[in-house]
Amino acid sequence: MLRFDHNKSGRCSKYCDELNCENEATLALRTATSCCCCCSLKDLAAFVQEVDTELAKPLNEGDYDALVNVIGILLRMKERQAATDEMFEPLKQAIELLKIYNQELPDEVYQHLQVGCIL
Repeated sequence: MLRFDHNKSGRCSKYCDELNCENEATLALRTATSCCCCCSLKDLAAFVQEVDTELAKPLNEGDYDALVNVIGILLRMKERQAATDEMFEPLKQAIELLKIYNQELPDEVYQHLQVGCIL
């Protein structure tokens, strides 16, 4: 991280302290934004994987427990749909902001976004 040092006369002491504080705050904000993007997409990917796994299980006629499980999964999907649909535009905006500041995101993030067709 870039640090601003005071000159020998001490005249820029306050200015350098403010710049150092801004650098630290900017780094913290970029890191938090990056982490939020990654976590949101990882949570969604985990949910999709769980749903895929559960719905891939074979169903037998008359298996009431399996039917209840499928209905429960469909209900969870419906409950999550609005939040999932609304998360992509803010994620896209956050990623564009991070690009401006040359903040790197893992390739995994871009892969998830390409699947979601928002890039």
